[in-house]
Amino acid sequence: AYSQHTPERAIKVVKLDSDWTALSTEPPVATVPGHLEAPVPFHSFDNYHIWTSHTSGWKPNPAELITAGSMLGKWSSEGNPSGNKTTFGTQGSHILPLGVPVGGSLSGHDHGQTQTQRFLYMGDRYEPYINTTEGSRYIFLPMEVTSDGAVRLKNMDGKAWSIADWPM
Repeated sequence: AYSQHTPERAIKVVKLDSDWTALSTEPPVATVPGHLEAPVPFHSFDNYHIWTSHTSGWKPNPAELITAGSMLGKWSSEGNPSGNKTTFGTQGSHILPLGVPVGGSLSGHDHGQTQTQRFLYMGDRYEPYINTTEGSRYIFLPMEVTSDGAVRLKNMDGKAWSIADWPM
């Protein structure tokens, strides 16, 4: 996924080439309209997600999560998964999956139990660093997605944290 500026900011979902080293020359398979940028794609359970940011220059803003059952499917907004109007002063840059789902059954048949998949959210914090030699800093936060589609991100307020602090 990438953000295209013309005619208005939109997220384009494209296939990779056969080597997975470059974008395919085929047209985008989906376009998500709106003034969104900084797409961070990830997959959990049976859904594809793209964590995005609104366009506000270097000012932090609420994230927006768009989801589809297929990369070719209809993408819909799930709102702001951070629950914070500035996404804790960050803009998403990468979401790293951390192992297999926990809880329920790993066979894919959870028999009514909700499974949870853990992720590491990595965000850029541009302010107040944008005019310094480093430009931004990275923030790492615990994140989880449950098999019923709930996405939770936990702000650690700059404190050190461990697996015991995971949102549950």
